[in-house]
Amino acid sequence: MDDPTLVLTRPVKADVSADARFFSPTSIFDYLSISSGIFALIKELTGVDIVGELISPFVGHWDRVSEYGDALTKLARCLEGVSGGMANAGVRLDAQWDGNAADAAHVYFTTAGTSLRLHAQALAAAGEKYQELASAVYQHHEAAAHLLKEAIDTAMEAMIWATLGAITAKTVVGGAVGFAMASAKVVHLLHVIDRWKALVVLAFSVAQGFVGVLYGFTRHVRSIEPIAVVSEPYRHPSERC
Repeated sequence: MDDPTLVLTRPVKADVSADARFFSPTSIFDYLSISSGIFALIKELTGVDIVGELISPFVGHWDRVSEYGDALTKLARCLEGVSGGMANAGVRLDAQWDGNAADAAHVYFTTAGTSLRLHAQALAAAGEKYQELASAVYQHHEAAAHLLKEAIDTAMEAMIWATLGAITAKTVVGGAVGFAMASAKVVHLLHVIDRWKALVVLAFSVAQGFVGVLYGFTRHVRSIEPIAVVSEPYRHPSERC
């Protein structure tokens, strides 16, 4: 890599169509959901993802987590490139420079290159963990979206059955069937709400568990020997003559 900074491009979220970790089995149920079609139409006309806006405060923004992981990965690649370039420059310089603090310079370049490489490895590992977290948040996001649509569909069905029951109340049987089905839909709606609560608790637990992982990475980075500070820019001995 000629210029390590070329990898420092704008962070992007994972491609859910290409990364197997972001596959959602619940998406197939969208074809059977009335509300899913309505939300998809609203998003196409306005560009607003209503479902995402409603769910993200509860289960997290998977896309932001993924973008941060991508940023760490790109920064790691940049530091790795700088480390490699420093190591190569140190080898070439050591072959041409004798005396005039050559040994001290060689030690500095070697130490700095090693520190950069270790930091790069730590950041790369953290970036991968953030992508794993993004995948988990995405799965919770899709499951929560499915439950939300199921709740809306069930509420709509309950209203339809209740309306039919009211219309056919004079037939007795029709009214009884309509109100019975409406009651069954309400019971199912309550079960969906309970599943929603359990999912939110699970998403929070995953986030809390990741805090411990992140703390471990922070301690690891702090244990890496920092890069020594140079008081003035380096100049080759030939430039001082």
